[in-house]
Amino acid sequence: MEPVKLKAALMGLPYWPLGGTKLKEEFNKELDSETIAQSWELSAHEFGQSLIDSGPDKGIKLGDYVAKNGKEILGTYSEKYDRFPLLIKFLDNKKNLFIQVHPDDEYAFRVEHEPGKMEMYYFFEADDNAHIYVGFNKDVTEEEFLNKLVAGEVLDLVNKVKVHPGDAILVPAGTIHALAAGTFCIEIQQNSNTTYNIWNFGEKPGHRGFQIKKALDVLNYHKLVNPFIEQGPKIKCDGYTKQHVVTSKYFDVTRLDVTNSAKLEASKASFSHLLCYDGQGEVIFAGGKINYRKGDSIFIPAETLEYEIKGTFVGLITEAR
Repeated sequence: MEPVKLKAALMGLPYWPLGGTKLKEEFNKELDSETIAQSWELSAHEFGQSLIDSGPDKGIKLGDYVAKNGKEILGTYSEKYDRFPLLIKFLDNKKNLFIQVHPDDEYAFRVEHEPGKMEMYYFFEADDNAHIYVGFNKDVTEEEFLNKLVAGEVLDLVNKVKVHPGDAILVPAGTIHALAAGTFCIEIQQNSNTTYNIWNFGEKPGHRGFQIKKALDVLNYHKLVNPFIEQGPKIKCDGYTKQHVVTSKYFDVTRLDVTNSAKLEASKASFSHLLCYDGQGEVIFAGGKINYRKGDSIFIPAETLEYEIKGTFVGLITEAR
């Protein structure tokens, strides 16, 4: 199987009012909307699927592409899943997102009929005041949490964490969190769109956009000490540098900085997903090549053996676990 370029599913106005203009102005995303909040780069979720954008299958949905070519292209790690395992996005947040929480697999499958949602954020850049809210700053009880919620004082209980370029933050299911205004990041998560909104920086808890009862069911009320991922050392190779970011239960992520060329080999255990944050060049493989530029996304099937990234590339390589 040959690698293929992907075309993202884009989320803009009027249904996604929290986004900025960065994805349009700098990342070559096109949508008939003044702003774009989310770009679903790798998605087979029914809410928004990415499309194959190269080769003989150009124009079909990612889910249909996998069905046509067989689950073998996802690799042996994905044999245990009943659907495509991951969802990867660019997020451009012009306003604060809701304070929210995601369920784990057991609860989500039972109640929502889809997987739970562990996720991570990777920040290639960050403004001076960039921060997120993540995890409780002490052990709390459900009663204490509800009292603060009714009083509009939820943030008294939540860590406010400053982020810097190169930071990565893991958000396990059950963790209270929200990205703040002005943050731009890559999100890597389970293939789920289940979110329970708790508070919207001033809205009353009875607002129809909240799911308080379900949130109370899944919240982890214990103190979160350190949300930052301890990343591996930067390893210099011939023509590129790599840095292992994280291996979780669901995904494995590596940062790649290519200055000239990177000769890589796809694992038979998993597909690889290349997401270019900056640079331009070609992905060369037996039988062809794919041009890429800043903002592009490329799917490498698990059956692919060797490929080469030639040019400049700053981005992430993600595999399923």
